[in-house]
Amino acid sequence: MVTGILSVLLYHTTRTRIRNDFRKHLQEIAGLGAAIVPAELHQTLKHPDQENGPAYMTVKRYLQKVQRTTPDIHFIYTMAADKEDRIRFVVDAETDPENIAHLGKEYTDASPFLKQHFKTISQPVSEADFYTDYWGTWLTGYAPIFNTQGEKIGVLGIDVKAERIIQYEKSCCFYLQGYSASASCYLFFWESGLVTAFLPRS
Repeated sequence: MVTGILSVLLYHTTRTRIRNDFRKHLQEIAGLGAAIVPAELHQTLKHPDQENGPAYMTVKRYLQKVQRTTPDIHFIYTMAADKEDRIRFVVDAETDPENIAHLGKEYTDASPFLKQHFKTISQPVSEADFYTDYWGTWLTGYAPIFNTQGEKIGVLGIDVKAERIIQYEKSCCFYLQGYSASASCYLFFWESGLVTAFLPRS
């Protein structure tokens, strides 16, 4: 009974820690990524026909550089608000034509958090939990992109697949089950007196 409770507590504590660590990591990577985006080029990208042009491809290469540093990153992309405050994609590091978020495409199924806070994001932040959009289910970090005048001209987003994070959590659960089993055996032997029977007598 005691070990069962201990195992559950350890699992939930560890899962929370893993989720929080991922959120913190996403914020750090998003912040670093946003800082190297060539903002002056980025803010010139206004029309869909600029996709794959020189400015677009330069920004894209910077995003891909960030993506290569962290295997857990599935998507990395930038966004900006239009005159009606609708969130639109600007540059996407993705190379698969089926999955690219094209320049100027409205992000209609952005998370409630992003829709609410897009205009006010002033430092790296992350979603509190998983959310689902057209491309899948994610945990996402965001960071503002500033130009040389200190004006916010966009937001960088970094997605990690929810299933990848769940895999980490399951691995920890497997480890904890082994720990719990070992603890149960020890308690059984201790309570039965078999452990104390082998302890040196004073």
